Amino acid sequence: MLEKKLLNLEILYKNDFPKVSHYVNGWLGDAFLFLGDFESAWKYTSKREYRDWARHLEDFLNLGCRDKNQKLSADSIDSIFNISENLTEFGNNNLQSIKQTINQYLDDFHRKHKQNLLYYSLGQNKIKKADYEKHLFTGISDVRLIVKVSFENSKTLYKPINKQVGEFIRECENRYRAENNLPLIGEGWISETVLYYQMKELFPSHQVLSHAKLDFLGLQHLDIYFPELKLAIEYQGEQHSKPVSRFGGEKAFQLNRERDARKKDLCEKNGVSLLYAYPGYDLRSVVNEIIQVVDKKGKTIEIDKTRLENPSLYQLKQELQNKEKLTRHTNNNGSNNPVESREDNKGISSYENIQFENNIKAVKKMLSSSKTVLDKVYNQEYLLQSYYRHCYKTETWTKEFEELGLELINSYQSTYESICKLDKYEVSFEAIEWKVNDFRRKVTKDPDNLKCIIDVFLLGKAFELMAKAYTYQEEYQKAITISELALSHGIRGSRKTGFQGRIQRLQKKINKVKQGDDSNRG
Repeated sequence: MLEKKLLNLEILYKNDFPKVSHYVNGWLGDAFLFLGDFESAWKYTSKREYRDWARHLEDFLNLGCRDKNQKLSADSIDSIFNISENLTEFGNNNLQSIKQTINQYLDDFHRKHKQNLLYYSLGQNKIKKADYEKHLFTGISDVRLIVKVSFENSKTLYKPINKQVGEFIRECENRYRAENNLPLIGEGWISETVLYYQMKELFPSHQVLSHAKLDFLGLQHLDIYFPELKLAIEYQGEQHSKPVSRFGGEKAFQLNRERDARKKDLCEKNGVSLLYAYPGYDLRSVVNEIIQVVDKKGKTIEIDKTRLENPSLYQLKQELQNKEKLTRHTNNNGSNNPVESREDNKGISSYENIQFENNIKAVKKMLSSSKTVLDKVYNQEYLLQSYYRHCYKTETWTKEFEELGLELINSYQSTYESICKLDKYEVSFEAIEWKVNDFRRKVTKDPDNLKCIIDVFLLGKAFELMAKAYTYQEEYQKAITISELALSHGIRGSRKTGFQGRIQRLQKKINKVKQGDDSNRG
């Protein structure tokens, strides 16, 4: 009777007072919990407006999933942890298909471990059932009812669960990608996608098609195609060169070889020049090959050489475009949630923040009035170091810092060549005269050492700072990418082992993380 009256109350007032639904469902959930009817309690409690996932998880464990044998679904996981937040853009564009994969993977996990994912994760983190007091009808002063529940409300306690479920969701996306012969998360940009966008940017006056379907190919397609030039590029992932278990092993490899041979033969017969790009391709080599093929055809192709970027650097810049303004490192707390920065806490004062902002304004003003390339690169380096020091203090990594660092790295070759062409190292203000004099002195002694001097004093700093920043944010693969780019430019790096040693240390960190993940899954 009371249930019916409360539901009628919700219907009457929910449009004028949206919070009514929240309160009614909460009261009904508490009432049924007091009566020991957990199914009905969860039916209403789950309809409340939850402020955070931890409270939702606590209620789900106490009411909706009271046993390790309870079957989980993608929808129940989504209601608590928000699947979309743990997927890439590709995953969200294929959300329903990913959910089907999650359902299948949840069932597989349950069969393998004899319990559902949540209870397995609880056991891994030594979170056990106990007797905790739960106050019912909170907010109603004249009602003081208490019941015993098995799990407490503790966001800190459940953070490892949140992290492991997030990893599980991403693993499901990878499973879906592998089943559909697509690159895994993190591998996708260094593939036909990034190559396609690079071709569009390099050859803006030419039509460039992605996944072009030509009549003579039947059901097959060309990864990248220039119609007017009758030229195609295929990105050959590792599954085209050797058997890869996640792509179907030996059987799939042989089928790939047959399809590749058929495609090549059909292209030759129909006058289409087919080129190949492989993982780790050198973009300049691909462009040179395109130019050679077009020359042989007696045609011309216009190229924007300013777009000749390393594929790995291109990936970092594309990811940065989609980043939020601020990113904060995890501080090794095992959480996917941003930690409070020292700026929010007690690390640096408002006065220091004002000083930093004024300093940035002054350097940007000098940068805008730079008259020589040496002035400009010096001010850029000084600006980058100022950002880095502030980011390190506050533990808050700004998008501006990352953009500037990647810009300096990307312009390394052209900046270096411009400095080398200067007859005199002229400056427009006194602040860097000592550095210029040092250049003159050392270059006079050893002209061949000019590159080393420039790298140590100016251009190499951007690589060092970006590698450090990515390492500090625990983005180890990005730090390796920056280090490899530095080595490709002949920049050895500071300290005894330089960038080579940094790569080895980073690889050890990655292996350690993987071992930890494997042991958690085991």
